[in-house]
Amino acid sequence: MLIKCDRILTENGFLDGYLKTEGFNIKEILAKEAVDEVPDVDYSNNIIIPGLIDIHLHGYRGRINPALGFDLPEFRLFLNDLACEGTTACLPSIEPESYHIIRDYRQHANEAVFLGCNLEAYFSCDQYKSYRNPYGLARELSLENVRRLLNDSNQTLRYVMIAPELPHAQSVIRFLKEQGVRVAIGHTTMSAQDFIAFQNTVQADSLTHWGNNMGKFHQRDVGVIGAGLLDDRLQAELITDFVHLSKEMVEVALRIKSIQRCILISDSVFLSGLPSQSVHFDENHSLTITSDNKILDQDGNIQGCYHTLFQNLIILVKSGLVTLQEAVIAASMNPAKFLKADHVMGSIKEGKYANFLVINHELELLKSYVYGNPVVRK
Repeated sequence: MLIKCDRILTENGFLDGYLKTEGFNIKEILAKEAVDEVPDVDYSNNIIIPGLIDIHLHGYRGRINPALGFDLPEFRLFLNDLACEGTTACLPSIEPESYHIIRDYRQHANEAVFLGCNLEAYFSCDQYKSYRNPYGLARELSLENVRRLLNDSNQTLRYVMIAPELPHAQSVIRFLKEQGVRVAIGHTTMSAQDFIAFQNTVQADSLTHWGNNMGKFHQRDVGVIGAGLLDDRLQAELITDFVHLSKEMVEVALRIKSIQRCILISDSVFLSGLPSQSVHFDENHSLTITSDNKILDQDGNIQGCYHTLFQNLIILVKSGLVTLQEAVIAASMNPAKFLKADHVMGSIKEGKYANFLVINHELELLKSYVYGNPVVRK
């Protein structure tokens, strides 16, 4: 397929030219002067950017409700919804009780690429253990438990969040990294001094939704929020809906970490994208979508992001903190590198998968492509 566009975002910047795809891949990227044939698709006066990669999300549009579980058809619809909304690859956080559904998953057309599982908010400290787990059930962090999770997921578990103050955290992180699993620090109240010592003993890879559920940021103890920001070995996940973090807090992260060490995420949940409503799990536990697109529990705590990754990216760009090109890097190439998948995705480059988005100059999403094919909503 030959696709024309006057602003194609490549690794070398924007190009006025053509994409030629063949099968699942980008075969050639051509300047407009090099082509004299009629394109199959003409996206003139629009922009083509790499498909986005969301490494931290829980659900979307009523799909993947942790209280009800899900089946394979629902999972496929979830992946289709994501692809339609600009997320062409994902690493959703799946509860272990549902690993039997996704452990042998086979990719289908019209779906975001399933890269494996994230396990977020499972191994939390006492203060934050009720997030994603309203009944505050304790989950034991042990080598035996983690080995079981890896086995149950058929090794699709690729990213695990751990509160570093939990017993056995160091030995479990070492084990996970030996298995090639990425480890995030999150849902923690550890002090800055203790966290620095922890990182110098066993090195984690990232900070889960930086700035949220990380204790306090104080002038005499900057906590994991500050110490993690100063640690160049750590990538920082950012939710840029300006609900989880203020614009100023996002700017602090971007100035200290730089865009190269930040990964944009959605942290969307099953209520994301739905009309305002309340869902009651029992008489003491509920979630509500407010009129200003916040998802809150019965105590007023934020419980996930309402927006998709693409929407968060556009909010960030329109804030003026970063350019479109910088935001796309943080939502495509950075997560691809983090997952060691940048040889096949994360940018528009010859030989990589033909996963890309078409947007207009008002930054509205027009079309998603996965493996070279336009995505159609199921």
